[in-house]
Amino acid sequence: MSFEQLLGELKSGDKERQIRALLELDASGLFINKGESAADFSLRLAKLNDALCEIKEGKSRYDSEYLGFDKVDAKLISEASAITWRLYRFRAEWVPVRVSKKNTGPFCEGILYEFDGYLPAIFLKNPNKKNSAEILAHEMCHAAKLPFAESVYCEYFPRKTEENAFRQLAGNLFRKWQIPCAIFASLSLWALLIALGKIALALIALIPAILAFAREIYISQKLKKSRAKLELANFEALALLFRMTDSEIFELANAKDANAWISDMSARSIRWEVYKAAFSKSGAKVRE
Repeated sequence: MSFEQLLGELKSGDKERQIRALLELDASGLFINKGESAADFSLRLAKLNDALCEIKEGKSRYDSEYLGFDKVDAKLISEASAITWRLYRFRAEWVPVRVSKKNTGPFCEGILYEFDGYLPAIFLKNPNKKNSAEILAHEMCHAAKLPFAESVYCEYFPRKTEENAFRQLAGNLFRKWQIPCAIFASLSLWALLIALGKIALALIALIPAILAFAREIYISQKLKKSRAKLELANFEALALLFRMTDSEIFELANAKDANAWISDMSARSIRWEVYKAAFSKSGAKVRE
């Protein structure tokens, strides 16, 4: 269906038609948000569609400063989309992607910009790099989750698009610059105090690093529990977790039965009806 047809289906009031449209939109990286009705979602998408049309027509107010740069090759977008589809079952090929050293800055290879709270745009420093598809896939993950609330896992899922094992393991620590800075400062002060022979003070200096690592272990364990329960219930775990809020991940981790929990959620939310239909391996046909 065309984008306009999908919006019409969302406004139809017919639940089956809405779910079919939501499934198609979900596969394109356009996710309905927690607590958002199909009608409200359609209004948000209409604004996004208007902005994207303005960009295509060269009429966007952001063209001169931000979007008037070279577009990346369609092949690169396709390669990045293949990564996000393999991991999370979406292809956000609608997101504007441009080449700009100016907008990426000196320290980033890729960056996501947010305009007016609903329009994402991705900038790459060098689209010819060997890992440029991974970088773009990483930013596509951020773009797809732009409407969502801030998450303690905001770097966990995007980092899985990269082959580098360290980035996958430790990348989520960098979701806020304060976390690695606190750890580095704590460990540096600890080492200095040890060298000075001040053991008691050195142990106190370790507290911020210990608390930071303890928090990371806690949220990691919650995610692992939820993933294990989804896999046991025969769901596409990573794809579903990618779309869940932090509170939902924590709730599922504590739930006795994933199938019962998901059934309860889908009875109360069209969003979860879509998830149940899309990601159950034993129910609806898995999207290919």
